Amino acid sequence: MEGTVKTVNWTNPHITFVIEADAKDGQPAQTYVFEVSSPGVLTRSGWTKRSLQPGDHAVFHYAPLRDGNPGGFLMKVDLPDGKELSFSLTPAEQ
Repeated sequence: MEGTVKTVNWTNPHITFVIEADAKDGQPAQTYVFEVSSPGVLTRSGWTKRSLQPGDHAVFHYAPLRDGNPGGFLMKVDLPDGKELSFSLTPAEQ
């Protein structure tokens, strides 16, 4: 899903991103809420508070919510410059 970051909540226990998806095929833009792991896990994976900021446009890869609402668990982000943001959990964090 392609979209633009609206807000970032870099707080424990999980970081959340609010993303406005690009409008497609005459459909209006839709707002998604993505949850990620903790700030510590993302920091160890190379993320910083500035990795994704409001206004950034990217491709978001996620596991969707079971109830079908727009959002889910964010797994990877492809930035326009070709950089990939992802993370990995250590066995203790899984």
